[in-house]
Amino acid sequence: MWRGASEARHRLRACLFRFIGPTFAFPGPRARLLAVMSPIPRRASSLLLLLAGACSQKDATAPVTQASAWLAISNTDHDLGDIAHGRKEECIFTVKNTAAQTVRLAGMRQTCTCATQELSITRAGQPIEREIHMQPVLRDGGFLVTTLEPGEQLTLKVTVDTSLRAGLDHHEDGKLELAFEPEEAGHIVFGYHFTIRARMRLLTHDQEPRSPTVELGEFSKSQEVLGVLELAPLEGAKSFRILDIVGTDDLLKLEKKNPLLPGGYRWLVRYGPRGEPGPVSRVLSFKTDLEDDYVMNILVDGIALSNLSFVPAARLDLNRFDWSQPKQTYVTVIYRKPIPNPGFAIGRIKVEKPGGVDVSRYFEADVTEAGASRWQITLQYLGGLDGKRFDGFVQLKTADPEHKSTLVRFTGFNTKK
Repeated sequence: MWRGASEARHRLRACLFRFIGPTFAFPGPRARLLAVMSPIPRRASSLLLLLAGACSQKDATAPVTQASAWLAISNTDHDLGDIAHGRKEECIFTVKNTAAQTVRLAGMRQTCTCATQELSITRAGQPIEREIHMQPVLRDGGFLVTTLEPGEQLTLKVTVDTSLRAGLDHHEDGKLELAFEPEEAGHIVFGYHFTIRARMRLLTHDQEPRSPTVELGEFSKSQEVLGVLELAPLEGAKSFRILDIVGTDDLLKLEKKNPLLPGGYRWLVRYGPRGEPGPVSRVLSFKTDLEDDYVMNILVDGIALSNLSFVPAARLDLNRFDWSQPKQTYVTVIYRKPIPNPGFAIGRIKVEKPGGVDVSRYFEADVTEAGASRWQITLQYLGGLDGKRFDGFVQLKTADPEHKSTLVRFTGFNTKK
């Protein structure tokens, strides 16, 4: 066993979480984790300790490149400038082993989800055919890692795909971190920056949207909800044509309207009725005749709710209190169907103490209108009951066949017992 095995395993778990991800670092039950970590060959054990050591930074959220005489690195920062939305840009980083011994890549991670990396190894400009791993790979009881022999160079080509980001003007920063071992080889952070430039103007309900999204908000599952979308040329830019729209169906429709902006295209977005509660996340793709066969993707986002819901929850708990004193509580009912009078009424109250003793006579309940589409159920405890605990329900009845009867449960405890 290693010296300080407990500390080493703790550092290893932190390192695996950072470089490989939570799925591997925490694969499941304790037995499975120990099964992965315990029977590690001596050579692999050394590598894992170095991996853990590479993660022991005081500030993991803002790492800095640690200079090393073992490695010669290229410029660690690239400014890609302005990139028109939908286009790709590349930048190159290099790491050369200038030491007299082998250097291993213990782990690599990136922060930008719109970037991909392509790794290659060369010597004197000639490619070397070798298996390359961005992260250590567990195989045959040991870990396989990318190695750099003396004089070899690792080239990292980073490709930024702006079509994976929002099509509005905004700045992005990316970071690529590499940890090497032995520890003396150092820790390298490459940075790249770019500004995405919109190819068209976008109008929704929000005149200055923060993302290319039609926000439907919360709505009834039985309701058709409406949104607005307009795409138009940038000020001073040439006009464009919409060649095709992908993503509409019987549930999501676009109804063309007169544009507000010069050269624009405006639609009334109609969604629903959905028929069941749940989140809505749909994508509309607008294919244009702009350069690069540009496609503008618009997210239609919202959540369909049940027609009947309770705020804060479907309970009327009285919790702990002195039963010698009266007490009341209430819950708000939200009804989303466009029915002027759903016929809310209290059906019955049923309350029992342990052993099935009926104590319903100590309680009263009523339901009253509390605003647009809102009602309030009030539960009143009248006092005078003896015991330690009660459980019960209030039956809410409506004229809606979908919600003819709903039980709102509650409980209470006597603080004097």
